Amino acid sequence: MSKRIYAWWDCLYTQKNIQLNPGNWDFTNNKGPTKFKFDAVTLEAHQKKIGQEKRISFWGINFDTCDFSGKFEHGQIKFSKCSFTKCDLGNGSVWSKAKFNDCKFVSCSFTLAEFKDCFFHECTWENTTFNGGTQLVNTLVSDACGLVNSGYTNLDGAVLDKEGVTAEYQVWRLDQSKAKLSRMLMQGGEHHGDDNAYYTGVKSYLTQAVKAGRSKARFNSVNGPKKKFNKVVGWVLSFELMILSLSGWLNGWGQSIAKPAIFGLAMTLIFAMGYAWEQSSIALGLVKAFDITFLIGYTKHSTLESCMGKQLLYAGNAFLGLWWYAIMVPVLVNRISRVM
Repeated sequence: MSKRIYAWWDCLYTQKNIQLNPGNWDFTNNKGPTKFKFDAVTLEAHQKKIGQEKRISFWGINFDTCDFSGKFEHGQIKFSKCSFTKCDLGNGSVWSKAKFNDCKFVSCSFTLAEFKDCFFHECTWENTTFNGGTQLVNTLVSDACGLVNSGYTNLDGAVLDKEGVTAEYQVWRLDQSKAKLSRMLMQGGEHHGDDNAYYTGVKSYLTQAVKAGRSKARFNSVNGPKKKFNKVVGWVLSFELMILSLSGWLNGWGQSIAKPAIFGLAMTLIFAMGYAWEQSSIALGLVKAFDITFLIGYTKHSTLESCMGKQLLYAGNAFLGLWWYAIMVPVLVNRISRVM
């Protein structure tokens, strides 16, 4: 049965069946197939017919309201500059060594799909449905955040009331699926992609893990027994996400050394200008900013005899220095140790 009929949470849900004609994979005279069903058996027969059993490529095809089913494991399939709109690439389908280059996916479903040793390079995503059954085994997605952030679930009030669920519950389930998918994307980027793909996966996983916890707390704050407690947990996790996002931005989620180094230099110079005005000496201002930022001379400058304003300024400088130090040094060590 088509998920367009029963899968009310899916982006393909239309509450009615759509008649799909059998597709033959020959797009010579049809670059925009609409309402077709393409299966692996027909593809294998087409490959044998044209003598491309090991590898076949499709370029510039615009699939609209199409379903793909079966085990696409016969040879390597490559889609380049293709678009998929309202298409079902899941529902038990298995894709092996398939490549999607510069493709666009709009309102497509990947639920219950398995991708093994596949590549999604420079693809764009919009309103994508996936779930815990979506498997990405040794699969590389160059824009992990784009895929995860495009995650869709039905939040239509009328549909949710009919099914007896709440919007908070749906968001929580979606964020859980996003966190699981992000972990697979991070692993795929680590073993098969470049640094940019890997660190994009790191960003996606770290932020989605916190978002999943926050969504669960928000759901329990409405439906759980400890509503006030879970509301506080939700606020704490929002604060954690803010700190994590800011820290990740500063070091490129572990990829950049230059950005935190420039930030540390700029922070030291800014405080040095303030201290230079206080000390009436640029040299003394630089020394003081260096001492406090790197925590090697904080107690030398901040004493109980100092006024409260100065103590707060020194404490703020030391806190920013400690935060910067905690980000800069691990990034440097990680980058060196990964190579060694």
